[in-house]
Amino acid sequence: MNSSLRLVTLLLTVVSLASTTPLLSEGVASHIIVKDVAITGGGASGSYAAIRLKEDLNKTIILIKKSNHLKDYGPTKAFFARINVSVGTPGRTSLVPQNTTSKKLLVAIEPTATNMASFALDTTEKSVFDNFQHSTVHAGIVSHPSLPVGGSLVNTPAAAAPNNTLELPKPNLNARLDYLGPGPWRVLLVGSETFGTDAAQALVRENLQSLVTAGTMPTSGTTRGTESLEIKTRANHGAMHMRVPAAELRDGFV
Repeated sequence: MNSSLRLVTLLLTVVSLASTTPLLSEGVASHIIVKDVAITGGGASGSYAAIRLKEDLNKTIILIKKSNHLKDYGPTKAFFARINVSVGTPGRTSLVPQNTTSKKLLVAIEPTATNMASFALDTTEKSVFDNFQHSTVHAGIVSHPSLPVGGSLVNTPAAAAPNNTLELPKPNLNARLDYLGPGPWRVLLVGSETFGTDAAQALVRENLQSLVTAGTMPTSGTTRGTESLEIKTRANHGAMHMRVPAAELRDGFV
């Protein structure tokens, strides 16, 4: 790469939270990468932090994530336009375990039990993260001839009218459908920690059927219900909306 921004595959999940922040494998490493800041997670937050730290704060950084590509969020693309990052051609490149040492560790992933298992947390640290709860978010692109053109459908409970903004729909729920142009709609679904892909796709179809049956959404020609719903693509965004119950906050969980 022409930049000190290196995208590194996390080959082994043995990670320590020592003050010097040694990361990655316990196996044989060809050399040690030394940086000011190590960032775990290459989503919108991790990518944003990488560019800000490198370009604006003049820090050397390494971005570590378990998959071999960054998430393609729009803001991330805009930030990468500022630097010259080489793009490799997919092939049979050999991966070699690396060790890295940094002065600071920036955790840009949701601190779920699964994600934090790679970190050598002590009993006190683990007790803090064990108090967190999270939602599971799914996103997708769908199309259906009955969906109205040029707008959005937002899931808002009747009790929220006229101005009860704290009244929210209960998960699992289809949060919204947003028109993206001729044909495709973006769908966002929010559910419990165990809300899986099959359940998310079934919920989209169930909600669409309810709208058609109630007459809220018109039929299109001979199309009724969900038989013409096309799920073009979908993604499980995993854990989001990390939070701690109010009782834990009142008791001072940290």
